[in-house]
Amino acid sequence: MAILMPIFTITTISSSRSTTTTTTTTTTTTTTTTTTTRSIYVRNFSHQSVVLSAVTELILNFKETSNLFYRTVLKIKEIITNKC
Repeated sequence: MAILMPIFTITTISSSRSTTTTTTTTTTTTTTTTTTTRSIYVRNFSHQSVVLSAVTELILNFKETSNLFYRTVLKIKEIITNKC
């Protein structure tokens, strides 16, 4: 029986805020437009070998379970065929 390794993920969230001011001047009026943009960046850092190990273990466990199930179904089919 294989033991699954836990997957560790470190998430960092950073935030930035920028303000843009645009001034347009014509002969009669002055228009000032201020735009504020807020951005949030999320970065995930996973230890690649741990993830690879966990995926490999899942695949191997699934393969073993599938083979056992397949052999069991074949055995039941054989028993039913021999009884009839």
